Amino acid sequence: MLKKIIYIWLIALFFSNSGNAQNTEKIYDLKYKIQIENNVNKKAEQLIQLSKLLSDYDYEEALNFAYEGLTLSKSLHYNKGKVASYYQIAYIEKREQNYKKAIDAVNFAIEISASYGDQKGIANANLMLGDIHIDMKDFDEAKIYIQYANDIGQKIKSKTIIAKSNAGYGKLSAAQGKNYLAVQYYEIAAEEISTTYQYEEIGQIYYDYAKIQLANNTIEDAIKNFIISLKNFEQIENKEMQAYVCFDIGMAYQQIGNPQEAIVFMKNSLGLAQETGIELLIKKGYQTIADTYEKNNQYKEAYEYLKYFSAIKDTKQISELESQLELADKNKKLELLTKENDFHKKESDTRRLYIIISIIVSVIIFSLSIFLFISLRQRDKINSQLIIATDRANQSKKEKEDFFAYTSHEIRTPLNAVVGMAKLLGETNLDDNQQKYLKTITGSAQNILFLVNDVLNLSKMEKGGIEFEEIEFSLHEIISQIIDSLEFKKFEKKVKLIQNIDENVPKVLIGDPIRFNQILLNLADNALKFTKEGEVSISVRLEGKGSDKVKLHFAIEDSGIGIQNDKLQTIFDSYQQEHVSTTRQYGGTGLGLAICKLLVENMGGKIHVESTPGKGSKFHFSIWMKSSEIKNIEELKQKQIEDANNLENLNILVVDDNQLNREIFYDLVEDKKNNVKLLLAENGKKAIEMLENQEIDLILMDIQMPVMNGYEATIAIRNSNSLTLQKKNIPIIAMTAHVLEGVAEKCIESGMNDAISKPVNLNILTQKIKSLIKSEKKENAIETFQNLEQKNGNKHHHINLENLKGITRNKPDKLKKYIDLFIKNVPVDLDKLKQEIKEQNWSETKKTAHKIKGNLNYMGADKISNEIIYLEGLDIENIDKNEIISKLDVVEKEIILILDELSEVKF
Repeated sequence: MLKKIIYIWLIALFFSNSGNAQNTEKIYDLKYKIQIENNVNKKAEQLIQLSKLLSDYDYEEALNFAYEGLTLSKSLHYNKGKVASYYQIAYIEKREQNYKKAIDAVNFAIEISASYGDQKGIANANLMLGDIHIDMKDFDEAKIYIQYANDIGQKIKSKTIIAKSNAGYGKLSAAQGKNYLAVQYYEIAAEEISTTYQYEEIGQIYYDYAKIQLANNTIEDAIKNFIISLKNFEQIENKEMQAYVCFDIGMAYQQIGNPQEAIVFMKNSLGLAQETGIELLIKKGYQTIADTYEKNNQYKEAYEYLKYFSAIKDTKQISELESQLELADKNKKLELLTKENDFHKKESDTRRLYIIISIIVSVIIFSLSIFLFISLRQRDKINSQLIIATDRANQSKKEKEDFFAYTSHEIRTPLNAVVGMAKLLGETNLDDNQQKYLKTITGSAQNILFLVNDVLNLSKMEKGGIEFEEIEFSLHEIISQIIDSLEFKKFEKKVKLIQNIDENVPKVLIGDPIRFNQILLNLADNALKFTKEGEVSISVRLEGKGSDKVKLHFAIEDSGIGIQNDKLQTIFDSYQQEHVSTTRQYGGTGLGLAICKLLVENMGGKIHVESTPGKGSKFHFSIWMKSSEIKNIEELKQKQIEDANNLENLNILVVDDNQLNREIFYDLVEDKKNNVKLLLAENGKKAIEMLENQEIDLILMDIQMPVMNGYEATIAIRNSNSLTLQKKNIPIIAMTAHVLEGVAEKCIESGMNDAISKPVNLNILTQKIKSLIKSEKKENAIETFQNLEQKNGNKHHHINLENLKGITRNKPDKLKKYIDLFIKNVPVDLDKLKQEIKEQNWSETKKTAHKIKGNLNYMGADKISNEIIYLEGLDIENIDKNEIISKLDVVEKEIILILDELSEVKF
């Protein structure tokens, strides 16, 4: 008996020290990281993560850290952090059944997402509201939120949102006891989400689907879906969810009488639970494995696992299992009985040994405690010193970044003027020599720009953080321009520049022309630099061909000084040149080849060099590129001209403190023929004043300005109380001379819609403007209807809100919310319906009509029920276009009157 007590005591001691070891270590490490973290955005995210780790253990502390993350995110205007904080607060309050606080937190998250047009964020927040109302047993309200999220998903064509909405319907149905209906919804959700690469969402939806199938007693189907869920959680290494899924698979196998498989998965679950510190699952794991062994009459194995379970819970079940062991022994389990007898014979002899062992273990634990105490004090001292050292290092890093930011701005701002003026000069009448000189100026400006970019973009490229454009361009033109731009460098050199492009290389490709120009220019310039006489050639040949892409092989060869064999392995390293004297003799930073290597590898290729000292070098690489439907350069040029000149009827405000930049933008963009007008402001404060008093469609905003910079101006516009909603949401494109990592992200976080670097590429700028204006017009489609002059008095002849009042329990804020949703969404859907009818897309016409019908029903608008039902139920085999247009006309006019009446509803 003494042996048993000591054994169980030792197990209990082990679990008391290690039960929460994993999470405790994570929490401790995260608290330390928060202390030394210098990136405030990351610090806010770490506070939220810490709250999540604590939420299962300490409600108060978890909530405090969530609010700390929120406060820090607010001070930074860090929208992503604010939304994540509100979600975490809502999650904690929901678990504690503080539903009102949870709902308030989610509503704050919705306001932030709406302020910068994050439709997915709004949809996810509404799904969370639906989840909260399911817990509250308020099923009607839950359904409305889930429906709204689904509508957004359909509108933005997000498979993830649509799938999660259907899963929400499934959870709602299950909560109402409609398990058969829940299975149908989850089946739709699983089918939709499985076509995405969202492993977390796929795993969760299949997991919930399988749980519903278990409740319906379709256990084999449930196991299949549990396995799918497990594989997806393995993809993202979510060990916590793997532990839960493995446990449920084990339970499912136990239900169908397969104890061997049940024990395999339960042991996997137990191992994962111990690794991640899920205390509840550890206890359940030991108990369930013991029960499974017991049901399978494997009493000895059951006894072993039950001892572990009893060590972390209680010991009363041990005696029950021992009696079963005795009964099994009586039923001729001779081998086990013999071992038990031998064991009891030795018990008296080993009793003293166990007492001695327990004393030794106690002494060791006591000694370890003292050692750990001393070590922790020493660690705290070292940590304090590390924090001071880290602060100094971070301060030094920040000073360096500030220097680079200032330097890049000061170089790129006048460079913007050079490039802009060169472009304007190129559009005037110049003779051949003047055109040649202008090309040299432009080429030199581009070379300076590449040098600045090489220095400042290198770290971003090394992290894989560079993004590539996918636009149509001519490789032939790029190589020709490179040859022309390097002509002036041949001065006093007997070097020929040669291009050799095979005839079967496509004239027009799809990719990033700027990056290809950067690679080829760097390699060609490098070759020319080290070649005094002979030739430098740029060759391209077709190496492979697919259905919509080609594999091209590039080679840049020279007859220069070559590279020593022992330097070939390091030639592509940053800041490396063959000899220290190379920089003095030939110039350059040693970054060109490193940049080329990183760009080629990020495009999926690999660059090589072959060289013979004294005879020359050959750099070559192969890259797959997409083919274009455009087959000749003339057609491409025409398309580019049309794209560049396709802005019309716009008022654009340019905000820049540099007068020369403002004037250049004016000459580049102002277009009287197409009625594109430019307004100019020298700082953010002046821009806001002009926005208040004039009609403006889009703002081009410089970042670094006196009085009020671009970030401050954008935040002020987005949060203004004096501007209309349309002006608060005006598209803003940042113009930045900074190329440091994180600047574009900071622009977006401050509320800007996009960013473009200086010197500005006019074609890219035009595309960005067109994209944002198109999106803005779609979002503001409602105003077209609200400004119509058709009025129908104050009496409601076209709507009946009694049903909606019942759904919202006549709460003014809820009523206003759903009316606002109708006013926002129905005009957009009506435009979509008209376009589908115009394109004779009858299947989509029926779907959109069905959606509009559902929205009309909420508003009690039944005067056009026959017309909308006709469009919803179109007989595609027998289309009457005249009848369809007639019905559409009635629907459109009635919706205008409905919108008019809704705009006058008093709350």
